[in-house]
Amino acid sequence: MKPEHQKSTPCNTIMNQGHTLAHPLQSRYAIARRLMVANPTLSLFKYKAFYERVGRFESADSFEQLNPSHPFSLCFRVRQCTACAKQLFHPAVYGLPALGLCPIHHTQFSEKCPDCGEYWNHALTARSPHCQTCGSPPYETLGHLSLKKAVYRNLTWLDKWLVSCENTRETQLYPALLDIYQQLRPTVGIERPLFTQPYVQHSFYVAFESQERGGTHNRRLKKLNVVTVDQPLKTRITCLTRWHPPLFHGISYDSENAPPYIAPKSVLISFVGLALRRILRWQRDLVGIKHTLNWHDIRAIRPEQIREGSPPCMLCLAFSFWCQAITLKLIRPDFGGQPGEHELCRFTGYTTYPRIPQGVYIEGDHGKLYRPSASFERWLFLRSTDMAFSEFVGLAAWIYDQTADENVRFRQTTYSQRHSFCFPDHPSDLLEVTKQKKQLRAKYWADTRLTSLTLPQNRLKRIMRCPAILKCDCERIWSIDPDPASVGRSKINELVGKILQKNDLIPYRYQWTITDYTIERLARAQKDMVVLPSCYHSTLWRGSLL
Repeated sequence: MKPEHQKSTPCNTIMNQGHTLAHPLQSRYAIARRLMVANPTLSLFKYKAFYERVGRFESADSFEQLNPSHPFSLCFRVRQCTACAKQLFHPAVYGLPALGLCPIHHTQFSEKCPDCGEYWNHALTARSPHCQTCGSPPYETLGHLSLKKAVYRNLTWLDKWLVSCENTRETQLYPALLDIYQQLRPTVGIERPLFTQPYVQHSFYVAFESQERGGTHNRRLKKLNVVTVDQPLKTRITCLTRWHPPLFHGISYDSENAPPYIAPKSVLISFVGLALRRILRWQRDLVGIKHTLNWHDIRAIRPEQIREGSPPCMLCLAFSFWCQAITLKLIRPDFGGQPGEHELCRFTGYTTYPRIPQGVYIEGDHGKLYRPSASFERWLFLRSTDMAFSEFVGLAAWIYDQTADENVRFRQTTYSQRHSFCFPDHPSDLLEVTKQKKQLRAKYWADTRLTSLTLPQNRLKRIMRCPAILKCDCERIWSIDPDPASVGRSKINELVGKILQKNDLIPYRYQWTITDYTIERLARAQKDMVVLPSCYHSTLWRGSLL
């Protein structure tokens, strides 16, 4: 008996799944948009219910099944090509940061529609989307949505290859390198890791997976506009030894009651000396002149003084950030305040220093702790200091560029979030650490940010005219000669001794942060030799209203 024909009524609407508009590769966003185009008369409530019942289980993209997303979520951002959007085509691999250009039309991806200026998935939540680019395309173009078979074939290969890479990674053990100083003498909230295990949302993840397989897929990936690196990976292997943390009043190690850990002074001086020599060699090869690096107290420098006053040059500014990070990490945690207490850091939204581990350990089975060899820790420390200094050079260059812009306005209380410094991804950020029995294996690219860092000619000229030699608006704490051979133990001992003997830096005060109560309490503390709390010291040089 044949079923009766179902009529379309206001209470019973016939749903069209739009299979004639479907593509072989389609993400959840593409399925949701296809259902919207195929059912233009559905209400927003019925449209979402229809997707939850049919569309969410239809995804044929195997890569998106490893990274599920919801097209109606406000936190979900779609990277889309404008030409592909007009053809209702969007595979899940378009969300890869490693995919620089559209592999079909060779155009830039964007998160917003160029016609209406809204996010691509805004049309899915709008009651009446009017844009034909991100909403419903014209009716006459719906019959010309198919693409060439070679496009589907190449994207299908990329999709399956990424899935196989992720499945391979799930079979290996990736321990976390834990910082001894972070665990035993924590500096809460002012550090962030420099290195990370390869993950999908990193710009060089695909390049790393390709080089792990010998770089045989680089040529094919370049045709798809995927970012690749034509440099083989290096492997460093170290043996693990059992590590017993020091006791604290007879109490064993506990993350909540951690004993203080102080590195041997000889190790500290050796590590810092090696790091300074590497920085001076890079400066000698880049600048070509004898330029003395000066560590200045940059807390008092405001953004407008970079434009109008006599601030340190870009390299001295980066060196000041680097010395401050090394001092807070390894020598004296309460010296000079945290990064959020510097006016330039508040202007750029830079609130955390990169983590520079002097010693690391990993957690094994049954709560056992293991440490790598001393040569591995020294290599990791030098690699971290190089990357930290290159990041500070980028931060200093960004500060000079922003303050030189006449359209940028400065405030005395707060700064706009538009002036946020964001450092781009680099291949050296990826450090794959695997554990095999009692060995630790690290895979990485040899070149760091510092080895590949170059400066344009106009910035080199400003460095050559460094005003720190003659006059500067801030106090000079320490300086080092440009010759790498001059960096010896006596010079590092001078740095450590000066920091340990110096009670505190001169507290800079602005006219909008000083009150009668502040001056009275400061005078009483100096008279009675009372140490003020760190939170109070921060108000003496923070440019915010009390």
